[in-house]
Amino acid sequence: MKKILLVTMLAFVFACSSDDDTVSADASSDTSETNEIDDPRFTIGTKNMKEIGVDNLEEMISLFLEDCQVNDIVVSDSQEIAVIFESLPDGIVMLASGIGNDDKITLKIDEDIWTRLSEVDKWYMLYHELGHDVLNLMHTSGGDMMSIEVNKRVTWDHFFTDKQIMFEVYKDLD
Repeated sequence: MKKILLVTMLAFVFACSSDDDTVSADASSDTSETNEIDDPRFTIGTKNMKEIGVDNLEEMISLFLEDCQVNDIVVSDSQEIAVIFESLPDGIVMLASGIGNDDKITLKIDEDIWTRLSEVDKWYMLYHELGHDVLNLMHTSGGDMMSIEVNKRVTWDHFFTDKQIMFEVYKDLD
């Protein structure tokens, strides 16, 4: 059964996605390293990541777009966002499929796998896929966040370091 969440959203983005991108759910994550709500790294603009439910994809995507803006990455002011929950092959958790369309973000998510992931894994995978869909980054650019090998043990420290490197690589390419 497919559940489709289609949201037209005023946001800050210029889109890209990858039909051939896969992110697997083979890694277990250590979330004990950093999980304090008052850690300033969780605050992006006026929002705190820990206050956004990881099943609220619209808010998670919105926070990514705000994170781009906070990091001086110019993005479009209007996006159509489609999040499609469906079975994906071979343990794939998420696919970005809106590449080349600067007015649309399209993510396909395997709901069965998604619900079993830790909070940090969900954020890491979302940033990876939006790195394709929004920033047009390929697996060969964007540092560890954009690596095809995302089956590593992810911690919050990895997440914050890797997302910052991804943004810096993007700005250097732009």
